[in-house]
Amino acid sequence: MSRVVVTGIGMVTPLGNSAAEVLEGIKNSRCGIGEITRYDASDRAVKLAAEVKDYNPDDYFDKREQRRLDRVTQFGIIAGRRALEMLISQENICQMKEQESLFPLESVE
Repeated sequence: MSRVVVTGIGMVTPLGNSAAEVLEGIKNSRCGIGEITRYDASDRAVKLAAEVKDYNPDDYFDKREQRRLDRVTQFGIIAGRRALEMLISQENICQMKEQESLFPLESVE
């Protein structure tokens, strides 16, 4: 049996593109569902969707990667990167606290 440990949070969602934005959206009862904007849905029965807004793949991937990765895969990679960034920042904080002897940490094996 394998173990999984969640060490950070990364999100790309209709409520926001970061954990802080999503939490703020939940607190303010914001809805992530709206009219479809990514394509013309005028001839479709359903005109609502939960689309990720304010996403520009150029901010995260070069043109070659954009061609090779579908949109959902891009979201997964971005969320994973953000979770790792959170982990690294948390580890740095722990190391600083340990060095300053504010909170002695025990090593876990």
